[in-house]
This record gives sequence, C-alpha cells and structure tokens, in this order.
Amino acid sequence: MVRSQRIFLSLGVHLFLSMALITGLGWAQGGPGQDLNRQEAQQAGPGQAPGVSVQDIIRSKVQLCTPEPIRVGDSSIAYSGVLAEFYANREYLPAWTNPKAIEDLIRAIRGSEADALLPEDYHLIPIETLRQQAQGQASPELTAAMDLLMTDALYRLSHHLLYGKVNPQSLFPDLSLSRTGLDVNLPKAGQEAIDSAQITALLEGLRPKNPYYLELKRALADYRAVAAQGGWPSIPSGPDLKKGKKDRRVPALRKRLAIMGDLEAGLTANPSLVYDEPTVQAVRRFQSRHSLKPDGVVESATLEALNLPAEQRIDQIRVNLERARWVLRDPPGKSQVVINIAAFNLEYADAAGGHWKTKVVVGEPYRKTPVIESKIDNLIFNPTWTVPQSIAESEILPKIKKNPGYLRTHNFRLVERNPLQIVQEPGPRNALGRVKFIFSNSYDVYLHDTPNRELFGETTRTFSHGCIRVENALHLAVLLLNDSEWNLEKINRVLSSRKTVSKKLKEPVPIAVVYRTVQVIPGGGFGFLPDIYQRDFEVLSALQLRP
Repeated sequence: MVRSQRIFLSLGVHLFLSMALITGLGWAQGGPGQDLNRQEAQQAGPGQAPGVSVQDIIRSKVQLCTPEPIRVGDSSIAYSGVLAEFYANREYLPAWTNPKAIEDLIRAIRGSEADALLPEDYHLIPIETLRQQAQGQASPELTAAMDLLMTDALYRLSHHLLYGKVNPQSLFPDLSLSRTGLDVNLPKAGQEAIDSAQITALLEGLRPKNPYYLELKRALADYRAVAAQGGWPSIPSGPDLKKGKKDRRVPALRKRLAIMGDLEAGLTANPSLVYDEPTVQAVRRFQSRHSLKPDGVVESATLEALNLPAEQRIDQIRVNLERARWVLRDPPGKSQVVINIAAFNLEYADAAGGHWKTKVVVGEPYRKTPVIESKIDNLIFNPTWTVPQSIAESEILPKIKKNPGYLRTHNFRLVERNPLQIVQEPGPRNALGRVKFIFSNSYDVYLHDTPNRELFGETTRTFSHGCIRVENALHLAVLLLNDSEWNLEKINRVLSSRKTVSKKLKEPVPIAVVYRTVQVIPGGGFGFLPDIYQRDFEVLSALQLRP
C-alpha cells in the first residue's frame, strides 16, 4: 500500500492501523527469534517448488493489490491493507514461532467468552484445525496461513478488549466519549509480548480495571451457570399475589427466588401454599433489584420480570460489559461523579472511599440525556435560565398567549422578540433551582437543582429536556467544593442574597454520564433495569455480527 493510501485510511481507521501492528513488527532490524524465523522461512515443505518459503507465501498473500480482504481458507482478515503494512515492516517473516506464545493466544481466544466476546471472531476453529494439521512437518502454506490468522486474531482481540467490539458512535451519535487515556503503544507492546511469550500479560493489561467491569464478569459466569442447569421455573399467570394469600404457585415462586439468592435456599423446602412473610421479603428484594415498586405484591410487571429467561439476562449482561469497555474503564482516582441514566441516580465517590447517592431526573425518551465524560469545574448559585429557543417557542409562547401576565408571575424577562429570547431570573421558581453544575460538553447539558421536587417520588424519572435534575443538589455542591469556607451555612447566605454567584472548584471533578441497564447491588447481587431508551437491542445485534 502506498503512503498516500495509508494517509487516507488514517482518517477513519487510525487507531485500527496502530493496533493491527501488534505483532511481529521489526523495531530494531530483528528481535529475539528473528534469525530463527529467517532460517525457517527459507525451508520449503514437501511437494513445494524449490525456493518457495513461508516468507514468500506471506508476501504473495498480503501484497495482493485488490479491494477484497485477504482470505485464508474460509476466513477473512479484518484489515487487509493494514496486514500488508504489518508484514512489510518485518520483511514478511512469520511472527509466530514460539510455541508458548501460540498456546497462550489460543487459550486467550477460548477465554474471551468470559468477557462476553465470541471466540469465533478470532479464528479459533481455523487456528486449531491448522495447528492439528501442523503436527509433525508443517508445509509453508499451512505455516503461513496459521501465522496470518493468529496475527489477525491477536489484533482483533486486543482491539476489542481495549476499545470494545462495537464502535459506539456508529450506533449512537449522541455519545461523547474520550479516548485520551487509551494511549497504549499496542504495536510495540504486541511485539514484545510475542518475543517474550507474554501474550496473557498483554491482553490482561488491556482489559478494563473498573470494579463494575470485574463484577459484571462475575455476573456473566453466575447466570451462565444457572442457564446451564436449565434456568429457573416459570411462574404461571394468575391474580395478583399478596401477603397471606393461598396460591398453588407459591412453592414455584420460592424456588425461583432462591436461585439468584433473593430467598434463603433452605426455605424452598416449605410446602405451604401460603404467601408468607419470608417469601414476601424475598419478592421485595427481587423487585428492588429490578427497579420495580418494592411492595411485595406479585403483579403483572413483577411476574414478567420473574419469568424472563436466564438467557435474556445473559444478553443484558453482555451488552453492559461492552458498554463498560467504552467508558469508565479504570478505577476511580480521587473524586468522581457517576450518573446512570437508566437507574435515575447519581453517585459521588471521594478519594477516601466514601460514597454518596441521590436521585436524578433525566431526559425524556425523545429528548435523551447523552452519554458524556467530562469534568465539573464550576458551580453557579442563584443561576438565571436562558430558555432554549425551541422551548420558548413551543412551551412558553403558548402560555403567554393564554395569560399575558405569565412572564411576570413566573419571574421571566423578555430579552429579544425576534428571535424569541426569554430569561428567568434567580428565585425559588427558577427552573434550574438554586445551583447549577457546569461541565464542558457539546450538548449544553448540565446538572442542576429543581423546584419540582415531586418528580423524585416517581419510579421512572424521564421528565427533562436532556439536562439532569439532582434531588439533593446543595449537598452535592458541598461535596464538590470540599472547602471549609464554603459550607452549607455559607451557601445558604449566598442563596438568600438572590445574587448570581459563580464559584470555581479548586480541582475539577471527573463526571461520567453513563447508560447501564445492569447494576451491582452493594452487599452482593445484581440489578436489572428497564431499557428506557431502547438501546440494548442495537448493541446486542452489533455484538453478534462478525467483524
């Protein structure tokens, strides 16, 4: 591939180009094992014309100047142009001559299922077949084919662990994710891993280290084990089940609740048909884990959640493992704010390991709150609200026409008639409440207080235009400021002044707005949340596609 072509490709696949150079790159005119590679490459196998070598076959494969991908048997190499550059840098010598490196890669491919990936994406069957055929004297064709497939497999697996299999922006353009922390020099790291037979260490280093990811891997193993044992019993439909009621479904309900730990296993031996207190409490635990009203009543929504097959829960976990490769890959450093859109909550973690949680209101399904990574750097007390033009025209203007005094009674000020610009002054009825939290993003989204407190009592809290309303906003402000001079008493004095005051944080605090439909329950267990924005299916479908 000529240099101009590579420059053109770099716009769309720059990261892919770098990562595909994982193995075999000649960093210093030959590394450990290079002389051995050079000797082996010159040996022709049985039935081969004199001079035909592994090196010749690799060269002929990757130098084909066609728009079609390189084919190795029935397998397709992910990025043919990239592979051509990869092998050109090592003079087309084979990369995989260390048996331990080969064994480690095959083991890693098999183990990729634990990360919710598909071993078949990494040529597992062709590689194992070729390896079996290579017992004894391997022909140059067989050796070259296996080398190409293993190089592509290591590239793909490394890329998927580091960045995710699915490109999130291709599915959801509203995602605003940073990749600045993922500056691993994969080409050099890959070469060193092959030369030193440290494939396992390389891949382990590319996996996310966030506790959420590690817990989800455990959840995946647990639910797969349950599915392998036949899953859980289905609870027949019937009238709502309330405490003290007698119902033939109660024994099956106890068994279902015990499988995932909501009910003590020993209580399943109870043959009573009475819906008793221990079973009611177990149902409440189940309902809490599944974002249902925890009243202990087995009604239609609870019954539906109970009967959802284990395989569907496994798919839900797989989707969220993929999301965990996109965002929040590392453990929290100092302080951090994480908002889970699907859970309607905000969590603050400080450097000392303290945690605090509060409820939030997020965007409506047709005005979705975007996924964002940024840093909170400024707080505004007694904020004004400049009404977005779309809201001013669609919501405020009709109210003005019905009630000419609407602006005055709601503390609005008309700034401009054409285009319509309206500002709400600070005060108890201001839509942003008493404090606004600023963090850089391309969507003009921010956190803020709200005068509409009643919405926090709802289970499903999708009521905003995209910004995030925080229930205990003043307490969050105190935590973020972390300043003895800016305690709650000082903040209340500022609020009483009705003057708009901006206060910068001493150190910006990272914030991640994520979308997770599986959550880790403190103390053990996992919770499953409604897919309020209907995004799980798209991610799952993309995960199932061959790369």
